[in-house]
Amino acid sequence: MASLLAHNPLFHNSHIAPSHQRAHSFAEPVAASAQNGLPHPKSLSDLCSILHNELATHGIGSDQVDVQRVQSIMESYDATKAEDWKRFALYDPSKPYTRNLVDDGNGNFNLMVLCWGEGQKSPIHDHSGAHCLMKVLDGDLVETQYHWPDEGVETSDKSEHVDHAHESMMEVKKTTTLEVNKVGYIHDKIGLHRVCPGENPRFRSTENEKIAAVSLHLYCPPFDTCRTFCERTGEPRAQGKCLFYSMDGKKVNYIEKNCVLQDV
Repeated sequence: MASLLAHNPLFHNSHIAPSHQRAHSFAEPVAASAQNGLPHPKSLSDLCSILHNELATHGIGSDQVDVQRVQSIMESYDATKAEDWKRFALYDPSKPYTRNLVDDGNGNFNLMVLCWGEGQKSPIHDHSGAHCLMKVLDGDLVETQYHWPDEGVETSDKSEHVDHAHESMMEVKKTTTLEVNKVGYIHDKIGLHRVCPGENPRFRSTENEKIAAVSLHLYCPPFDTCRTFCERTGEPRAQGKCLFYSMDGKKVNYIEKNCVLQDV
């Protein structure tokens, strides 16, 4: 099982990189939209600034920051007009998908661009208690949510009971297709999910034909490990750490546990 995780780029999460290797942070205030009172990002840089302001003190789900507010802010960033996200869309056709760090959120969140290969999909996985918001930048994505194995077990932390999962087919909760600019949300309290590119996207702008879809993911707080699950039995697999394919638009080379950035 460990060997499968070792080749799975989505689930090699990273520890926060040293400050000199971090993606750029943006903290300048952005004016609120007159229409709904929410900040309206016109660029990815704006969005990063807003997220720093929104999440600097309190995390998503707290009394001060609700999920719907952050989701609306992310949706208001129009990926069809702003093309600044493309410099982060680095892809390697030898991998199912790549995880490209945009902003480490000063340790409060991770914002990253994921590039998906045609016909590829993520494993069924949890999010280690973190909030996950996923915005489509190009193509479309299909999200399938699953009930937790042993859904009837009462526990404050869903991840505590997965070792006792029944050997039975995992039950699908719902399937949703997200088109460009739409934002999905999941948390372990909702369930598990799997993500894959859609087969007939309505909008495609990425020049690389091998990239089937591009998405922007916000994880708050950042997490180091997560679990994947066997669809047939519901059994959890070994946890794996995440690695980024690139940081701030530069490919990462991991040499003897140290990461070195290089221009692409």
